[in-house]
Amino acid sequence: MSIKKTLLKNTSLNLIGYVYLTIAAFISIPILLRNFGQELYGVYLLFSGLIPLMVAIDFGLSQATTRYLSLPKNSDKKRSVIWQTSFTLFFLIGLLIAAISFVSFYFFASKSSAFSSLPSFQFLPLSIAISLILLFNHLNISIMTLIQSNQRFDIYNLRVLIVGTGNTLLTAFISTFTTNLVTIFFFLFSCHFITFLIFLRYACRHFSFSLPKFVLDKVYFKKLFSFGLRQFIGNLASQINIQVSKYILGLSLAVKIVPVFSIPQNVMVKGTGVISQLTLAFFPLSASLVTKEKIKKLSRLVTGLQFSILFIGILQVLFIYTLGDDVLHLWLNNPDFVVQAYPILKVLSWYFLLTTITPIPTAVLDSINRPQVPSFFAVLTAILTLGSMLYLVPSFGALGAAYAYVFASAITVPLFLFVFYRAFSKYIKKTLSSV
Repeated sequence: MSIKKTLLKNTSLNLIGYVYLTIAAFISIPILLRNFGQELYGVYLLFSGLIPLMVAIDFGLSQATTRYLSLPKNSDKKRSVIWQTSFTLFFLIGLLIAAISFVSFYFFASKSSAFSSLPSFQFLPLSIAISLILLFNHLNISIMTLIQSNQRFDIYNLRVLIVGTGNTLLTAFISTFTTNLVTIFFFLFSCHFITFLIFLRYACRHFSFSLPKFVLDKVYFKKLFSFGLRQFIGNLASQINIQVSKYILGLSLAVKIVPVFSIPQNVMVKGTGVISQLTLAFFPLSASLVTKEKIKKLSRLVTGLQFSILFIGILQVLFIYTLGDDVLHLWLNNPDFVVQAYPILKVLSWYFLLTTITPIPTAVLDSINRPQVPSFFAVLTAILTLGSMLYLVPSFGALGAAYAYVFASAITVPLFLFVFYRAFSKYIKKTLSSV
């Protein structure tokens, strides 16, 4: 199968799963907002926001493992050692993160005024449920690196089907009967556990063993962490950048303000996620194209994709400014809420335009072993966002958080693209001149 057909096939599978998940989220959000009420929904968003933030603490192992498994000329034996080393590290990190999260979350949440609406007896079981979700999510990500490197995105998207449906449609359905967050988060844990059992069976069949062994190969331990740590800081900074607004708004203003910002932000994140689905398929493909014979094909592919993504971003801004208000009214059926949320959505549309042109360059830099570049700019963006948010939120409220995102991205994205094109051009010249 040709390079373009492979990319098109894998991206299509990812997009099908992502479009389904986006539709499910859009159906679920108004139901959850209505069933929970604005304040309890804000509490739910604060709890659920901790999960992607803590999951990001994988020390860059997911991208590092995918890269090393995707490199050409790897024997099956070598791939088995790489993956089992990665699985062992994910298990150990997952246990550590689960334990730290349990202790810190239990003591922090029970004493914070933001969660005062919850009965005190719910904090312990909620801490247990969230810790279990974090552990099994780490294990699932470990197996997903193998699936992604094999470019089996049909299996990869089973997680979207199971966990994604659980987080959206099924949670909304359960909320019509109970708004008990303990029940909901233990249900979400069951979705992660079922996914783990399915993925584990795939890994065992792929490598022809009954269960993976806990292996720590010294060579690949160093290689995985050498690559991963350079990217990890950027991944963590990106998650902090996305999630921090909830906590600044919830703790400095009021919990009921969180949904006013988070729902427009979620719309933008879902849109940006469409580009991320392309990147999921593009990263292992680009890692296999960094050779003298194929590097020019990769360059042409990157240029074409960047112009296409920029065009989509411009169309998105026009759509939000012309039809966004009507769509929000039709979707949420809550005029008072839309009056607060629509101005935020308009500002964040510019954030979408800027950030969607960064995932493809990031994937290329990872492929040519330069993950420290996007990591640096992710950290810089997070620092600028956090700093400007602390200044703007007291004056402009939730709208100030939106201004902070746009301000930071307007500075860092052009600089990042300039550095990327210089680094990639040098890599192409070096590769073509090699003997």
